[in-house]
Amino acid sequence: MGRTHRTRGVATGVVTLAGMLAAVAAAYAFGQWAGLGAALLAGAFYQPLHRLARRAADRLLDGRATDVRALAASARQRLQQGDPHSGLRAILALLSAALPATGAAVELGDRVVRSGTVPVVATALDLDWHGEPVGRLLIGPFTGRGEPGADADRVLAALLPSVSDAAHAVRLAAALEREREHDSDLRAQERQRLGRDLHDGLGQSLSGLAMSIHAARAAARSAPEQAEALFFRLLSAMEEVSIEVGRLVDGAPPPQLAELGLARAIEELAGAPLTSGGGDLEGLPPAVALTVYRIVQEAVTNAHRHAAATSVDVGYERRPDGLRVTVRDDGRGLPVRPRTGIGLRSMRERAAELGGCCVIRHAEGGGTVVEVDLPL
Repeated sequence: MGRTHRTRGVATGVVTLAGMLAAVAAAYAFGQWAGLGAALLAGAFYQPLHRLARRAADRLLDGRATDVRALAASARQRLQQGDPHSGLRAILALLSAALPATGAAVELGDRVVRSGTVPVVATALDLDWHGEPVGRLLIGPFTGRGEPGADADRVLAALLPSVSDAAHAVRLAAALEREREHDSDLRAQERQRLGRDLHDGLGQSLSGLAMSIHAARAAARSAPEQAEALFFRLLSAMEEVSIEVGRLVDGAPPPQLAELGLARAIEELAGAPLTSGGGDLEGLPPAVALTVYRIVQEAVTNAHRHAAATSVDVGYERRPDGLRVTVRDDGRGLPVRPRTGIGLRSMRERAAELGGCCVIRHAEGGGTVVEVDLPL
């Protein structure tokens, strides 16, 4: 900074000239020894006088003199009084006013915190917090007379630590906010998963229990022995429901997948062999296998419960890059204005979570078709 050197030159010249004049005057008035003593005193007080002269030259040439200790204390106070973002903006305003400059800004990755305007970057400095890069300080053009003031270096040296602290605090606050949003998303996803599993797993089991209870009540009047067998089946089904509740709490997949494999588990759901268009269902990722099973389970249940279907066909085609599963029934098809309930929404959401899609449409000749495409 040429103006800094000029101010320092003025200060040095003033102090040196004052010392020489004092020595000459003492020698002229009191003799050679007095002049030597005055020269020694001038040397002893050279540094304090030099600092005072520099501040006086700052005020003379730039119209101001900056107390960097007061600046640093003010910056620390502003950082402690508000949130990190407003604290950083306040320190940048303090820096802009002390230089003075049109404005200052700090780049923090994908965000910029600024005070004033920085139409042109006059100075750019990297910010470190205990050796860790935290951003860049950008300072706009100087607004004083001539070039930057003589104490610009001291202003920056005094405020840079506070700017770095504030930038680091803003980064931490942003990271905390991202973590909070991530946790909120995870909780929402967990609620969706639990709702789907309750509907697809426990809901199906309770629906089967209700049907068995109605059958047992009807048989109790006409065929007591048959009713007793049905009640034993109800007890067994209740135990399965208890197991299903524990599985839902643990987030474990249904036991049919582990015991039978995906292909046989689906055949058990549909009550008929699978139709293969190529490939097999072995070695699928667990998430894909669970998604296919749950969607087929919901489609088969809807076909029998809501569409009065007499048969359901399940086919699949495995390609190198994806898997297509088709569930077709011969029921009465979709209503004119289908209402999207938990089951239909669950099928679409499960496919979308894996980057796939689930389409539910009318079948030619009657019935409903559910087509699921999942990437592998």
